[in-house]
Amino acid sequence: MSVPKVFLIGGVHIKEIPKHILDWKKIDAVLVEGALDNDLLELKNIVREPLFIIGAYLYFLLLRLIGKDQKSVYKIRSEHGFRIHSIDVTITEMVDSFHSPINYLISTGMFCIVYLLSSSLTSWAHLIYALVLSSLGYVVYVVLFATLEMRNKTMARNCVNLIKENKYHIVALSCGYRHIKGIAPLLRKDGLEVVEMNITKEGKE
Repeated sequence: MSVPKVFLIGGVHIKEIPKHILDWKKIDAVLVEGALDNDLLELKNIVREPLFIIGAYLYFLLLRLIGKDQKSVYKIRSEHGFRIHSIDVTITEMVDSFHSPINYLISTGMFCIVYLLSSSLTSWAHLIYALVLSSLGYVVYVVLFATLEMRNKTMARNCVNLIKENKYHIVALSCGYRHIKGIAPLLRKDGLEVVEMNITKEGKE
């Protein structure tokens, strides 16, 4: 019996996945990274991590406007008919994993620093600027440091489970390039063949 193969495609969310990098006719399904935001505005998340929720809301809004990687997957799917699965965590799972009472001090400190550094602006512009910049900065901290390992483990586990449940032979997993080093060894540990494709490197696939 052949070992299931995963093409692990690492890119950036504002760039399309090039159509030529795979023979999409042979792909059973594409698994996509991206935290699920249906629970973004749940009260328990807002109360625990208000600055993160503001930043996440702005981030998802930006992705809807300028994000291209997932849009390109759906465009390719319209031609080849493979299935698409979201394999990332929910916002609640993210908040559960990194929230701590000390985060109130960290997020407040970030806001105060940005507020003080932008004191030349008018009062309302000053407040809005500080809130936007500090919330997006806090999201970067959460995504790239506080929850990166947890999300990698969840996505790898969901990938393995989907392959087993649906008896897939070949899948593509589309994610940000920073996830490749974390996800690839976890998939190999579960016996999958993994082809790493960092499409951010110019002239390489």
